[in-house]
Amino acid sequence: MGDAVKVVNISKKYKGVVALDHVSLTIKKNSIFGLLGSNGAGKSTLLHIIIGLLNPNEGDVYVLDEKINKGFSKNLKNKVAIVPQKLSLYEELTIFENLYFFAKSYGLPRKEVLEKIEGLKNILRLGDLHRKVKNLSGGYQRRTSLAVGLIGSPEILILDEATVGIDLETKKIINELLLSLKEHMTVITTTHSLEEAEAICDYVYFLHKGKKVLEGTLQDIIKKYSAENSGDIHIVFKDEEAAKKIFDLFGETKILRMEGNKLYLVFFSGQYSANVLTNFLNKIKGYEKDIVDISIHKPNLEEIMLQLIKSD
Repeated sequence: MGDAVKVVNISKKYKGVVALDHVSLTIKKNSIFGLLGSNGAGKSTLLHIIIGLLNPNEGDVYVLDEKINKGFSKNLKNKVAIVPQKLSLYEELTIFENLYFFAKSYGLPRKEVLEKIEGLKNILRLGDLHRKVKNLSGGYQRRTSLAVGLIGSPEILILDEATVGIDLETKKIINELLLSLKEHMTVITTTHSLEEAEAICDYVYFLHKGKKVLEGTLQDIIKKYSAENSGDIHIVFKDEEAAKKIFDLFGETKILRMEGNKLYLVFFSGQYSANVLTNFLNKIKGYEKDIVDISIHKPNLEEIMLQLIKSD
């Protein structure tokens, strides 16, 4: 499939402050790439360099195999669309008028424009297109903004914190759409929401203080850090007395704790955990009737990121 974006050893300083420190990354075509990090991590700086709004102090950027040098070429401007956090819509115009205006800027014929608008209306459930943007709820403004980004059928769609503060229905609609888009489009989303990244991203790149902390597919990251970080087996008993009865079978131990009618059994991946679990199951044999629920909790992306930042 090739690369949509390639960043090679980028560094950027502002008045002596290092915003990006030798950052390199590759974004594959037809994927959803998550650029993660808290506020001030360097996400916006990196994104502005990728789209040619900022020049790095050192390093190179390639977008669709074209080297970026002081802005996008006309060719790239038609192939890359950006949906910013701050809405860039004409509030006095209707949804239809906004979509029509931006579609015509691509030089599309009227018939094609109308077909695209109708398709986006259905996909994003925009409702009445003749409502003015200023009268829309935040969720519908976000949907309209995304529709504007898609109206030109870009090869790369960039969402710069574009899903902040949206309602659950809009989030579901947008996530489902983004997952379907990667069949023929590359999606880059910058976010500090790890929950959002887990929901849609194929690959994540985590920045902290301008440096890469972690990158990889979600599956590989979770697998790697689940092996290195402990998880819990949660056992819920019918009452606190039943939980205490099992807790007392083990005596003093660091791998089991009790909170009310719940027991938490700490485990790591590997043979050690298998032995711990086998020993636990043998000891509770005969007490199954007292157990209401058992579940396994492994470290999620948010917990992994917080642990890495803490150790920085």
